[in-house]
Amino acid sequence: MALRIPLIIAVLHLSACVAAFISVGSSGEAQAGFVWFIFLTLDFPTSSIVYDIADYFDIDWYQFGNGPNVRALVLLGIFGSIHWFIISWFCCWFGSLAKNRLSQGGS
Repeated sequence: MALRIPLIIAVLHLSACVAAFISVGSSGEAQAGFVWFIFLTLDFPTSSIVYDIADYFDIDWYQFGNGPNVRALVLLGIFGSIHWFIISWFCCWFGSLAKNRLSQGGS
């Protein structure tokens, strides 16, 4: 039970990133890439840290076709999902700890 909720939240985040990737890739609009700003906000501060670290590596994202879109999928999809897995795991752990304390009489 302890890992079920964090895994569900991480898979939902990754699924939303894949849906955004498909949407941006199939759209012909210039502003379609702005959808990644939502994930940058949701995944803060992990997103800014990961983007800063990725700048040190010389990865040619354009060899995969749509470079910035692939970069956003990899960095935000993977590391953002890990981010939300850890947050939800701590919330579940804290909730079970509080539940055990309350069942013991609050001592």
